[in-house]
Order: sequence, then structure tokens, then C-alpha cells
Amino acid sequence: MLLDHTKNQAPKSANALDPFGAELPALQAMLDRVAGAEGALFREVLDCTENPQYRARVVVYAKT
Repeated sequence: MLLDHTKNQAPKSANALDPFGAELPALQAMLDRVAGAEGALFREVLDCTENPQYRARVVVYAKT
């Protein structure tokens, strides 16, 4: 599973149309619980925040 996390997913960016907002550590903790229950483990975070075309961190989980 690859999930991107941008500055627009931070708590300060949450609003009525997109109420979910989490910093990366909180997102990883939630994914650890959910993905772990399905047999997937955290692998890495690909930091692409310096890429002008895709400013995101990509959280990678893989099934064991």
C-alpha cells in the first residue's frame, strides 16, 4: 500500500469538506494498527517534499 501525505492533510488544513487531518506520526500510528491487523508492516516513508511536481511523503506498507 502506498499512501501519500501532503501538507494539506495536516490538522490545520482540515475543514468541513475534508475533515481528516493528521500529522505523519499520527497517520503512521493509525496505519500500523489497521494495516498490522491485515498482516502488513510499515516499510518506509519516501520523502518527495522537495519535488516541485509532487510535494508529498509516501508511506509504504507491505504485506508479510
